[in-house]
Amino acid sequence: YTFLAAPDKSLYSYAFNLVEKKLESTQPFFLNVQTISTHLPWNTPYGKTEKDAWRYADDTLSNFYSQLRQTDFFDNGILIIFWDHRVPVPSTSIEQQQLWSLRPAKVLATVIGKEISSWSLDERIVQPIDLHFSLKRLIADGKIETRKYYNDIFIDTTQRDRWLHYCKYSSNQISLLSTT
Repeated sequence: YTFLAAPDKSLYSYAFNLVEKKLESTQPFFLNVQTISTHLPWNTPYGKTEKDAWRYADDTLSNFYSQLRQTDFFDNGILIIFWDHRVPVPSTSIEQQQLWSLRPAKVLATVIGKEISSWSLDERIVQPIDLHFSLKRLIADGKIETRKYYNDIFIDTTQRDRWLHYCKYSSNQISLLSTT
């Protein structure tokens, strides 16, 4: 609908079919799904307002999660949901007062898996590229290439924080990691 991208409903349906096929084998897999339905200009089957876009994104993600729960995905798999930037509009005076310089970087992230404690909070400085490089380092075979400085989410160290505050543009992403 937006940017000639697949609507979330179609994208999640395709992703779920891939997950079902992968679960039939014992091979580990990684699947990254990127959505853009909450990006301007809003254009969803629900309508063309911001509220419509968020309702559509919420409903389609919720349905995808429900489908995963009906399989054995969570026996050995992890669902990682993150938004990698705040809405790209000027911050409100309330945001400026409450968050000051961190306001562009505060984003939502959720990790769901069998061994993950409910309602736990990780306050480290990380961003989506850190997740990508951390997973790559964790599960890749052979020599891998990463940025020189990134925060590995699987070890308790911070190599940099400067990118977090100034990263303005990218898109919503969902990552699936199965350790079957």
